[in-house]
Amino acid sequence: MRRPVYATSPIHCRLHFPIFTSLPILPIISDRQIWCIAAGLVAVDLLLFVVPVVPFLAAYVLVVRPDWFKEFIDDVYDRTASH
Repeated sequence: MRRPVYATSPIHCRLHFPIFTSLPILPIISDRQIWCIAAGLVAVDLLLFVVPVVPFLAAYVLVVRPDWFKEFIDDVYDRTASH
């Protein structure tokens, strides 16, 4: 039985005997797939966290004039008038 051989650098360490023999062998991801996944993550991050929500809500309220907003404003004025 041979003992594991280690390289001098910890980055290049390899064992002669695999530790996890029951795990399936997964396909290797290409550099192009890694770049596509990274670009997709950045795009999702930009779409979710950089979109200005408040101006869109203000534009919706100004254009559509929903009933719930009118009720909210009336309720605010009713509360401040009683003080």
